[in-house]
Amino acid sequence: MNVQQLARRAFTSVEVLVKAASYVGIAALLVMMLLTVADVLLRYVFNSPIFGGMEITESLLVTLSFISIAYCSVVDGQVKMEILVGHLPGRAQRAVEAFGYLLLLALMGPMTGLFIPEALYMQRVGEESGLLGIPAYPFYWVAAVCCLLVTLVLLRNLVGALFRLVKP
Repeated sequence: MNVQQLARRAFTSVEVLVKAASYVGIAALLVMMLLTVADVLLRYVFNSPIFGGMEITESLLVTLSFISIAYCSVVDGQVKMEILVGHLPGRAQRAVEAFGYLLLLALMGPMTGLFIPEALYMQRVGEESGLLGIPAYPFYWVAAVCCLLVTLVLLRNLVGALFRLVKP
């Protein structure tokens, strides 16, 4: 097995992992939606909101946000400036694309490096939410893993963009 096949297999595994995680994100969104509806109904009909409902929603929002970022990068759904770039010649478009992936990689790579020690720290000190005592560290790990997956996807995209740039 050569390097190209190994890289393709690794990136396919990353895509499968992100798409599987997207189902966790869908479940988080569904729970957030049902919890918010129930909380509003109970608050206004019976004057008795769900205890800690807002805390649960905030925690699930972290999960949903980072999984959504990872999924968006896998399906190439990020916002692009095609109105401006579309008027450039083909090679310049590919150069802008490669530069964009490089810039995103330069931002996302260090974010991954920041979340991992923070997750370890939160796990060690046992940080919890105020009302329900929800541990904070699992959400830091979700953020760290999703940032790592996005970094790998961006690396794949950058390599592809560079190959398209040097191809005549």
